Amino acid sequence: MCNLQWSGVFLVGRHLGETAFPSREQIESILEALSGTSTDGLTIDDLQERCNLRRGQIENALKFLAAEEIPPIRRVCADFTLTIMVWSEYYSTSVSL
Repeated sequence: MCNLQWSGVFLVGRHLGETAFPSREQIESILEALSGTSTDGLTIDDLQERCNLRRGQIENALKFLAAEEIPPIRRVCADFTLTIMVWSEYYSTSVSL
Protein backbone atom coordinates (compact mmCIF):
# COMPACT_ATOMS: atom_id res chain seq x y z
CA MET A 1 0.00 0.00 0.00
CA CYS A 2 2.77 2.43 0.88
CA ASN A 3 4.55 1.89 -2.47
CA LEU A 4 1.32 2.62 -4.36
CA GLN A 5 0.83 5.80 -2.39
CA TRP A 6 4.34 7.06 -3.15
CA SER A 7 4.09 6.17 -6.83
CA GLY A 8 0.88 8.22 -7.03
CA VAL A 9 2.62 11.19 -5.43
CA PHE A 10 5.51 10.78 -7.88
CA LEU A 11 3.14 10.72 -10.86
CA VAL A 12 1.29 13.82 -9.70
CA GLY A 13 4.59 15.65 -9.10
CA ARG A 14 5.89 14.58 -12.50
CA HIS A 15 2.69 15.74 -14.20
CA LEU A 16 2.86 19.14 -12.49
CA GLY A 17 6.51 19.50 -13.43
CA GLU A 18 5.75 18.77 -17.07
CA THR A 19 2.70 21.03 -17.35
CA ALA A 20 3.35 23.92 -14.96
CA PHE A 21 5.71 25.68 -17.36
CA PRO A 22 5.55 25.87 -21.13
CA SER A 23 8.01 23.83 -23.14
CA ARG A 24 10.74 25.47 -25.15
CA GLU A 25 8.99 24.25 -28.31
CA GLN A 26 5.72 25.93 -27.31
CA ILE A 27 7.46 29.23 -26.61
CA GLU A 28 9.46 29.11 -29.83
CA SER A 29 6.30 28.34 -31.81
CA ILE A 30 4.51 31.36 -30.32
CA LEU A 31 7.46 33.69 -30.80
CA GLU A 32 7.87 32.52 -34.40
CA ALA A 33 4.18 33.18 -35.08
CA LEU A 34 4.48 36.65 -33.55
CA SER A 35 7.62 37.43 -35.54
CA GLY A 36 5.80 36.88 -38.82
CA THR A 37 3.11 39.48 -38.13
CA SER A 38 2.62 43.14 -38.81
CA THR A 39 2.78 45.65 -35.97
CA ASP A 40 -0.87 44.93 -35.08
CA GLY A 41 0.01 41.69 -33.30
CA LEU A 42 -2.00 38.52 -32.85
CA THR A 43 -4.82 37.50 -30.55
CA ILE A 44 -4.82 34.23 -28.66
CA ASP A 45 -7.26 32.84 -31.26
CA ASP A 46 -4.82 33.81 -34.03
CA LEU A 47 -1.99 32.10 -32.15
CA GLN A 48 -4.09 28.95 -31.76
CA GLU A 49 -4.50 28.74 -35.52
CA ARG A 50 -0.83 29.35 -36.27
CA CYS A 51 0.78 27.34 -33.47
CA ASN A 52 -1.53 24.33 -33.21
CA LEU A 53 -1.60 24.66 -29.41
CA ARG A 54 -4.50 24.63 -26.99
CA ARG A 55 -5.70 27.96 -25.62
CA GLY A 56 -4.52 27.09 -22.11
CA GLN A 57 -1.03 26.26 -23.37
CA ILE A 58 -0.82 29.60 -25.19
CA GLU A 59 -2.11 31.55 -22.19
CA ASN A 60 0.39 29.78 -19.93
CA ALA A 61 3.28 30.53 -22.30
CA LEU A 62 2.25 34.18 -22.68
CA LYS A 63 2.04 34.61 -18.90
CA PHE A 64 5.45 33.00 -18.57
CA LEU A 65 6.97 35.32 -21.19
CA ALA A 66 5.28 38.39 -19.73
CA ALA A 67 6.82 37.60 -16.33
CA GLU A 68 10.36 37.99 -17.66
CA GLU A 69 12.34 40.87 -16.17
CA ILE A 70 12.35 42.48 -19.62
CA PRO A 71 9.64 40.58 -21.51
CA PRO A 72 10.04 39.61 -25.18
CA ILE A 73 6.31 40.21 -25.73
CA ARG A 74 3.83 42.91 -24.90
CA ARG A 75 0.07 43.01 -24.81
CA VAL A 76 -1.94 45.82 -26.34
CA CYS A 77 -5.65 45.29 -25.71
CA ALA A 78 -6.26 41.72 -26.91
CA ASP A 79 -3.23 41.56 -29.22
CA PHE A 80 0.28 40.34 -28.47
CA THR A 81 3.39 41.63 -30.22
CA LEU A 82 7.13 41.16 -29.89
CA THR A 83 9.35 43.68 -28.17
CA ILE A 84 12.97 44.37 -29.07
CA MET A 85 14.08 41.73 -26.57
CA VAL A 86 15.07 38.31 -27.88
CA TRP A 87 14.08 35.34 -25.76
CA SER A 88 16.97 32.97 -25.20
CA GLU A 89 16.49 29.22 -25.26
CA TYR A 90 17.39 29.23 -21.59
CA TYR A 91 14.36 29.93 -19.44
CA SER A 92 14.13 33.27 -17.68
CA THR A 93 16.88 34.81 -19.76
CA SER A 94 16.21 37.62 -22.20
CA VAL A 95 18.97 38.97 -24.38
CA SER A 96 18.95 42.50 -25.77
CA LEU A 97 19.94 43.09 -29.37
